[in-house]
Amino acid sequence: MKNDHLIRAFLISLTVLFTFSMSAAIFAAEKESKKILYYDYTYRFIHQPTIDGANGEPGACAVMLKDLAGKHGYEVICTKDGSVFDGDLSPYAAFVFYTSGELNHPGGKIGAPMSEKGMKNFFEAIRSGSGFLGIHSATVNPLSDKADPDLPGAIYAKIIGARFVGHGKDQEADVKILKPGELPSLSKCGSGFRVTEEWYRMKMFTPDDHVFLVLDTKGMKGKIYECPPLPLAWARKEGKGRVAYHAFGHRNKYLNTPLVSGITGDLLEFVLGLREFDLTPNLDHSN
Repeated sequence: MKNDHLIRAFLISLTVLFTFSMSAAIFAAEKESKKILYYDYTYRFIHQPTIDGANGEPGACAVMLKDLAGKHGYEVICTKDGSVFDGDLSPYAAFVFYTSGELNHPGGKIGAPMSEKGMKNFFEAIRSGSGFLGIHSATVNPLSDKADPDLPGAIYAKIIGARFVGHGKDQEADVKILKPGELPSLSKCGSGFRVTEEWYRMKMFTPDDHVFLVLDTKGMKGKIYECPPLPLAWARKEGKGRVAYHAFGHRNKYLNTPLVSGITGDLLEFVLGLREFDLTPNLDHSN
């Protein structure tokens, strides 16, 4: 009988220890996954929001992300060094890019590129469930239209949802909201808003893009805008991962507004799995 009590006590102790260990492991995993990796390597044009201060203070985009992510308990890790993608990416719940130009080309203006291994790791992380948000020049990826679809740059363009073509001069223009109220931060904007920005024209949209906002090109200055309305913000799924993009924030004064902060926050919540959208493809209706 005494032995039975000892055995029972031993088993209970093991159960408590196992439960505690599992709880600690789950807590550690949850804590570890509350990180976002922000990457702003510049190969081509240097954008003001990505420029760090003289003493290493984070640039305007990094500051905005830290504020938005912090509201949900996430830590933002900022880097311009693409070698981080060669390592273990499992600690990151999502990635945010304000890059400019080819991601895997050395000799850029600020920072260091991703390696071929790093790009593969990045793609796999998204397809396995990590989120990805691209901002403004993250679509700048000048491949030829007939580029091998297996090239890392072509895979990246497909994942982010489109490829940059060009832009005209900064100007004030109208933005149409395809489904009023869909983006919570724009719920008071009705069917659209008017704002000054450097407006991107893009091509080779991924067929399953779900577009939120389009640029009304009527009356705009510049031959590049002699075209139907242009998608400016969208979301899609890549495997298990959530992907989103918006084209705003060329300058600090454009980025540091409630409008752009709100759009970024809505899309960041989506890629983190904190917000749901109906992702029905609607490229055919964005015109």
